[in-house]
Order: sequence, then C-alpha cells, then structure tokens
Amino acid sequence: MRKAAFAIALASILAVAVPWAVTAQTSPEDAALDRVERKYGAYDFGCIDNFCDGPTFQVQTPLDVTAVDIVVTVTLSYRLAAGHNGSAVLGRVTDEQVSPPNTEPLRGGTWALPSTDGRKATTTLTWFVRNLPAEGATHQFILDFAGGSPSGAWVAGTQKVVVIAEVWSSGQ
Repeated sequence: MRKAAFAIALASILAVAVPWAVTAQTSPEDAALDRVERKYGAYDFGCIDNFCDGPTFQVQTPLDVTAVDIVVTVTLSYRLAAGHNGSAVLGRVTDEQVSPPNTEPLRGGTWALPSTDGRKATTTLTWFVRNLPAEGATHQFILDFAGGSPSGAWVAGTQKVVVIAEVWSSGQ
C-alpha cells in the first residue's frame, strides 16, 4: 500500500514539475508573437477553368514589431475523382482591386494533391514568408486549388480545412 501511494505521489510531482521546468527553460524569444487558427467546412469545386479559390484569412501583425515571419500550416481532408489530380498553393494578397485578387505565392511552393479515386484523404501542408512589414499591418492570404484531368475540367471537394498561422518576430 505504501509503495502504491509513493508511486502516485511521485507521478503527481513529476506531472507538475516537468512541464514547469520545460516552460522555464524556453526563452521568450522562442515564442510566437501571435497564433491565428481558422476552421472551414466543406468546399466543393467543379472548376471548368482549372483554378479555384479556397478559403481566405487575415493575419494582423503586432504594433511594436517592424517585421514578422509568418508560418502557415493547412490540414485538409479532400476527395479527387478518379483520373483527376490537383495542387494547393497559398498566396499573400498583393492587390485586392482586381478580381480575382493578385497574390504572391509563399515559400513552400505548390503542393501536389494526387487522385484519391473519390475516397477521402487527409494531408498537412506548410508555407512561410519572411520579413513582412508589421507595425499593425494586416496581411490577407488565399488558399488556391488547381487541378487537372483528361477533360480539362476537374472535380474536387474538401470536407474540412484547418489553417494555423503563427507570427514570429523577423530575424531580418
């Protein structure tokens, strides 16, 4: 009985002490300045022109920082019809005055989305951009999908899209 009580007490102490010790060792410079999380429901694409806009989101930068790095992770569940393939790219809006808006692709490039033969698949994609102007600036991003099929038109759908954007002080 004593050994069991001692083991429970030791496990309780470690459960509190280890996370505290790890947090105490992490320097404040290693923490993100902000984190934006967005969840989107289903998007269905029946794109005739081989290109479709997906979710859009904004990131507000801190007032007291001149430049930031932004890392964006997107997890999506999708379906592509048999014989169809696609790709995803994340772009930062550079001109909202035109339709569709002009975007600049983030580093990480274009991620291939292979055919799923109509079955659901899940993938996680990452992009980043360095040295964006901050000082309270708002940056808008668009997740774009492009596809290909033997007929030119393609059919795709997402069941869920989760976007996490972390804002870091830029190393410049």
